[in-house]
Amino acid sequence: MPYYTWDGIDISGRMHHGKMFASSEQILQEYLLKKDIGLVRLTPIPGYRWTSSISLSQKAAFFKQFAQLLHSGILVSNALVILKSHGHGKLCGVAGEIKANIDRGNSLYNSVKAFPEVFDALALQLIRVGQQSSDLADTLEQLARYLQARVDFYKKLRSQLMMPLITLFFFCAVVSIIFIALVPAFERVFFLTDKQPPVYTQWLFYISSFATLSTLGWTLGMFFVGYLFLKLIPQRDWKMGRDSFFMRLPICKQVIRSFTYSYYFQALSTLCSGGIPVLDAVKFAGAAIKNRVIAQQLSQVGSLIEEGNSLSEALVLAAGESVDAQAEALIRIGEQTNSLGAICADLSNIYFERSQKILSTLLIIVQPALMVLLGIFIAGLIVSVYVPLLNMSDTIGMQF
Repeated sequence: MPYYTWDGIDISGRMHHGKMFASSEQILQEYLLKKDIGLVRLTPIPGYRWTSSISLSQKAAFFKQFAQLLHSGILVSNALVILKSHGHGKLCGVAGEIKANIDRGNSLYNSVKAFPEVFDALALQLIRVGQQSSDLADTLEQLARYLQARVDFYKKLRSQLMMPLITLFFFCAVVSIIFIALVPAFERVFFLTDKQPPVYTQWLFYISSFATLSTLGWTLGMFFVGYLFLKLIPQRDWKMGRDSFFMRLPICKQVIRSFTYSYYFQALSTLCSGGIPVLDAVKFAGAAIKNRVIAQQLSQVGSLIEEGNSLSEALVLAAGESVDAQAEALIRIGEQTNSLGAICADLSNIYFERSQKILSTLLIIVQPALMVLLGIFIAGLIVSVYVPLLNMSDTIGMQF
């Protein structure tokens, strides 16, 4: 939806300024006239990427507040007014525009559809079902819990990756300092003394010279190649290639698969608990998957169910070994006992814990490995540079 910056004046001559989402300039003008403000100037903000600053935690808080207001007996339109005044960041503007659309006679579902960048298909379907079942507050609460579960996972992931990333940064910084600052200094010492360094030391000098002279050129070249790559290759193709590459890495593949299926079953649990039929739920949950490889596999689940298979059978046929015997048995129990929402929530936790366990094991290996590599590199530097220097000083001392 377009985003505008506007200037206006009221009947007392006071100037007003602001920014606002609106379907068109006419709608924005009508909105301001209701507030007794005449539009003086209106400027659309082209290519404004306002959605990039709306985080998952803000969305989760937005729907949680929305649900709490509805539970307290406040009407939808009045709840949106409160969210517009006391919401989170740019979601305040979104709430205001949704309220304006409702005032023009649209339903909440149709008003929310105007913001596909903010509200994905899963959220839209839950809102639609909540409206139809007159249970919108509970549905929004389930959506808030679903988003908060994703936020909690990303927080845990960042906390676990922090130390290995710091170690990797330290490793790269030490290597860069050695090649850019220390090795050239040692090379000048050999040059001034007119001594021929060993072959392995010469190779070290060559690498240092190449890194020192070509760092800027290589950096600019990589940025240029990356820019051309993103522009020339369709986004869908390079995302598929990226996901295919990571899905071929042994341990990385297991982490991505476990996390993605945790996300999938969490979405499926939310949709089924919200009253959406299983066939529609698997389609919307599959569409919410970001990994293209796994999404392609799960896209077959809906058609397999239409052919007469149960959900457990369809998942095994589509996903193969990703859905193990335990998951298949639990889903079958959920189908037989009509408790699929609760079972999928349990499966989401199982896959989540599995991804955490694999990731923890990976990080336990990676961090010490980086320190060992750094130690080996420094030991190689000592052998390549310091030992020839010490031998050279002994030779000079014997001459005198």
